[in-house]
Amino acid sequence: MKNLQFTKKELDKVLYDEQFVPEKLVQFLSVDLGEIYSADAGVWEGYTIGEHTVMMMQQFERYFCGKRLPVNFDRGIFRLMLVLHDIGKPKAIAHGNKSEQHIYTISMMTDIFNTLAISKKYKNIVVALIEEDSLGEYIRGNIDIDVTAQRINRLVIRTEMDKEDFFELLTIFYRCDAGSYTLDAGGKESLDYLFIFNHEQLVLSFAPDALVKVQELKNMLLQ
Repeated sequence: MKNLQFTKKELDKVLYDEQFVPEKLVQFLSVDLGEIYSADAGVWEGYTIGEHTVMMMQQFERYFCGKRLPVNFDRGIFRLMLVLHDIGKPKAIAHGNKSEQHIYTISMMTDIFNTLAISKKYKNIVVALIEEDSLGEYIRGNIDIDVTAQRINRLVIRTEMDKEDFFELLTIFYRCDAGSYTLDAGGKESLDYLFIFNHEQLVLSFAPDALVKVQELKNMLLQ
């Protein structure tokens, strides 16, 4: 990963293109990461890493990219995070433990960010956002609210961000990721029940039951 076949300037031309297309970014990075994007994502829906990544990024472009992100987070860095968020999954699957995908992803992504001289500030935030899936596990009922709040608080401390701003970024990331496993994203029906998709107002929001849980978690974090 330390000998990338592209420069930061070349990457930025793709990331900040006014006519940005997710498929073009995946294709651009495939010079170095092609085997990863063609690998099985290890999900029942049968997507490759590349297919899931494109659908996830399309959700971001449709519902969030045209709006101000918390703390004016750089949209190019957010796009870079999305396109790299699953790159460690094939290694984790090959080693027999998909649950460790975040460990491999963070290691590989950190190498890429360092090579591209991405700022420490953005690197810390991105790592915190992708380090674990506490929000998803909580929404699906696998961990309780207290454990989730503790985990997120630990992440916030490392980013030096305001809790509310970090939580909003985290929910955007989650809505793009989980929201890609839907008919709305052009895939198979899977996590559709968690969301409401408003195409007229370009809003991807949580469905009522999920929204209650998210709001309760937010209240606990901010108290």
